[in-house]
Amino acid sequence: MLEHTNLDTGVESVQQFEHGHIAWGTVGEYTAWRLTAGPGWRYSQHLGPLEGTETCPEDHMLFVVAGRMGIRTDSGEELESGPGDAVRIPPGHDAWTVGADTLVALGVDPR
Repeated sequence: MLEHTNLDTGVESVQQFEHGHIAWGTVGEYTAWRLTAGPGWRYSQHLGPLEGTETCPEDHMLFVVAGRMGIRTDSGEELESGPGDAVRIPPGHDAWTVGADTLVALGVDPR
């Protein structure tokens, strides 16, 4: 069975936060999402407090479309990714927008 959602028109939820937002939609057993985060955004400062966590507890598979993303895991691994990069991020991480360009990342996570 084919299933789809559109992250512009078919979103089920949009979470607004300082410097950006995340739009979510369900596709079968997966959640598709798009993060748009401007300069100065950091998960631990702008999204974590809204969710009650210091670092993100989710496991993500994401694709950076625009801008650059810095990522640091609770174990100390650090990575910077940019347009065209596919990244798997384990639970327990902080992330932030690097530089002056808006970060846009698309992700697909199991529900």
